[in-house]
Amino acid sequence: MLIGEFADSIGIRSTSRISAKGMAPVIAILDSSEVLFRYDMDRKPGCRELKFTAVQMMTMVFYVEIKKLDVPGYIETFSGRGSQIILRNLGMPKDGRGRYIAPSVGWLSDFRNKEWRKFRKALEEETREAVLAMSEKTVYTVDSTPVEASRYSAWADFNPHYRIRMAKAHIVMVDGIPAYHRVTNGNKGDNPEFLKILDEMGTGSVPSAAIHADGGYDSAETYTKVFLSTGKVMRGNPGCNAVFHKEYGWDNMLRRYARLHREDGFVPTPQASRGFVLRFLAGHGQDEAVGWFLRNLDICRGSKARADGARRRHVCETVHHGMKRWVDLTVRGLCRRYVGTRVSLRIFVCTILCVLFKPYSG
Repeated sequence: MLIGEFADSIGIRSTSRISAKGMAPVIAILDSSEVLFRYDMDRKPGCRELKFTAVQMMTMVFYVEIKKLDVPGYIETFSGRGSQIILRNLGMPKDGRGRYIAPSVGWLSDFRNKEWRKFRKALEEETREAVLAMSEKTVYTVDSTPVEASRYSAWADFNPHYRIRMAKAHIVMVDGIPAYHRVTNGNKGDNPEFLKILDEMGTGSVPSAAIHADGGYDSAETYTKVFLSTGKVMRGNPGCNAVFHKEYGWDNMLRRYARLHREDGFVPTPQASRGFVLRFLAGHGQDEAVGWFLRNLDICRGSKARADGARRRHVCETVHHGMKRWVDLTVRGLCRRYVGTRVSLRIFVCTILCVLFKPYSG
C-alpha cells in the first residue's frame, strides 16, 4: 500500500475542505492495496466485469463518511445537479448510456455492514505495516474514547463519568495514526482491552521510541506486556502518591534470575543484558515482579520526560477529538449487531485521514 508517498499532503486538518476532486490521494492509496485487489479477484464473476470495484466502493464509503451523508442526502448528492462531476471525480463507472452511476443505497449499506468484514483485518494489517514503514522510530499512545449511543439504546451501558449511553473505542496510535483498536460497551475497563491489543501485537521487538499511556493503565501486568511487545518501558502517568516498590529493585531481579540457573537458555549474569534477564524472568513465572520493576523505572523518570509524556497524551486526545469532527463517530441509530463493524470502518477512514493531514506538533 502506497501510503508514505501521500503523507502530509493536506495542510488543513478538516474534511469540510475536501471535495470530490480532493479525494484523489485517498483513491490512489486504496488503488495500491493488494488486499482490495485480492478481494475483487475472489468475488469477480466469470467472464464479466464487476459493476463496482472494491476501490470504488471504499471511495464512496470515504466520501459518504466525511460528508456525513444520510440516505436523503446521499440520494440528493448523487442524483441532483452537479452529481455527474462528483461521480466522475470519485472514479465511479458509467452505465450503458455513458452516464456516471453511484451504488444504490441498499448495496452501499450491505457493503459497509457485511462485505467490509470479509477483508477488514487484512486491510487493517496492510495499512498498519505501511504506517510503520514510514518511520524508523515510532511513538505509541494508548487511550480510549467514548462513542455515544442513543439514550434509547438499551444495549448500551450508561457511563456515569460521561453521563451518556455509549460504546467505547480503545485505540493504540502510532505517531498519531490509529493502528490497533477494539470496540466494547461503555463500561468496559481500559486496561483489560489494552492487554488484548498487546496480545494481538504479539511479543518481539516492535520498533518504537516510546509507548505512552495514562493512569488507567497502571498495572504490573501491563508494564510487563508492553516491555515484551515493544522492548520499551511504558511511559505511564503514575500519580504523585504512587508507591515505589523498593523490594523490586535491580538487585532483587538478579537474585531471582540467579535462582533459575538450571533452566534451559540460562546465561551467566555477566553475559546477560538487562533486557534478556527481564524477558527470561517473565518467561519463567516472574512476570509480576518484572512489572513492578519496570513501574519503578517509570516512576523515576525526570520532569522533562514527564512533560514529554503529557504532551504526547495531549496529542492523542486531540486526534480523538479531530476524528469525531471528521466522521460521525457515534453509534446512534445503528443496529446492535453492526456497531463494531461500522465503528471499525469509521476508524479506518480516520486512519487514512491522519496520514493525509499534517500531523499535530504537540
